Amino acid sequence: MSSAELESTLPFRKKLANEKVTNMNLQSQLKSLFETNARKQLEERFTLFKSRDSPRESQKRSTSDIETSSQSG
Repeated sequence: MSSAELESTLPFRKKLANEKVTNMNLQSQLKSLFETNARKQLEERFTLFKSRDSPRESQKRSTSDIETSSQSG
């Protein structure tokens, strides 16, 4: 390629380089958002899991509800 041809492609090569940098930045931001979202979902699931009663506690509650309703009836 001649120097004139290289010179004529310079603006396009600069534009491509800038677009590549922009693309890399956007990919990095997207990855960060995905990671943040995944972490948030895990935290929400963990909080929900922790807030649930143990099976024994919910069994006690349902048993006491049955006893209360049979005593009042």
